[in-house]
Amino acid sequence: MEAGKLTERITIQRPGVERNIYGATQPTWTDVVADLPAAVNYVRGDREIDNEEIFHGRITTFSIRWRGEVNEEMRILWNELKYRILSIDRRTHRREYLIRTELINE
Repeated sequence: MEAGKLTERITIQRPGVERNIYGATQPTWTDVVADLPAAVNYVRGDREIDNEEIFHGRITTFSIRWRGEVNEEMRILWNELKYRILSIDRRTHRREYLIRTELINE
């Protein structure tokens, strides 16, 4: 992995559950690591049809060098947008994670 290509900053978040004063649960997101250097490798928008509705998906691939554990339950924040992790390719020979994500709307 070339350090000069890590030009963007991302935040990786982990899901959690919080109880309010009435005992109801609410989903929360906590930062695992903030301001992590990353390389944005690929951004693509596809025209897809789902339930007779046309939408344009956005797939983005991030490359990071990090020794912590990343899994598909987590999400990535980049440029004030949220991305769901679809797959993680651990490239041990290059000491990097290649994370394929999808833009989500919340």
